[in-house]
Amino acid sequence: MAARWGLLTNHALVLMHVIEHPRSTLRDIADAVGVTERAALSLLPGVPMLPFLIMSSISGVTAWQIRSRKAIEATRAAEAAKAVPAAAEEPVSAALHLDDIRLELGYALLALVTPGEGPMLTDQIKGLRRQLANEMGFVMPAVRIQDNMQLPANTYVLRVKEIEAGRGELYPAKLLVMDPRGETIGLPGDDTTEPTFGLPATWIEAALKEAKARYEAYVYPGTRHGFHNNSTPRYQEAAAKLAWERTVAHFRRHLG
Repeated sequence: MAARWGLLTNHALVLMHVIEHPRSTLRDIADAVGVTERAALSLLPGVPMLPFLIMSSISGVTAWQIRSRKAIEATRAAEAAKAVPAAAEEPVSAALHLDDIRLELGYALLALVTPGEGPMLTDQIKGLRRQLANEMGFVMPAVRIQDNMQLPANTYVLRVKEIEAGRGELYPAKLLVMDPRGETIGLPGDDTTEPTFGLPATWIEAALKEAKARYEAYVYPGTRHGFHNNSTPRYQEAAAKLAWERTVAHFRRHLG
């Protein structure tokens, strides 16, 4: 309710309203005079003025402190926002980054880098890098492995600085057989060329099973290429002896 202006003070207006309306509530008095209920209470006859003045002063000071504190916090927040540096724009060179070595795999070869699907290709690459560092003092760059759905299922591509350095086919469920003399393999299977030495080779397994041919293959965990050569740090005595015993047993069984 808007305050009324006149020759009478608020105290006189409160008294007149109480006289005219003796059953009025504090809210009614405050609305009629145009003051707050606290002010109306302080203007009633017989009510001491000093306590209300003290309470009003305390309330005013408290309100001023709250407003001042909020203003200070708002100023600090604005200054902090200005102080935060803008996110640095990614340099163009990052978008043009070239992998030192990247190995791209067809979808049928993804099991080689999937945990729980057999020996991990990543572990073999780590072993190769460690071997080159120990034996040749050359630190081979990290190899990035990624899938490439545009490649045939069993094809892999090796790129150095985005330039194709090698390509081949791999069948993890089969065995690659080759003759070190370079002669053609006389076993049924898929003929190919061994990528390292360029020798004629054949992928066998399914064809041998269909032909009911017997074959044996052994894997020696924790060994590296040439683990039977006792003149190199790769020599693994236990695995080398086991492999030799199996080789001799094979010769006695089939050639003796």
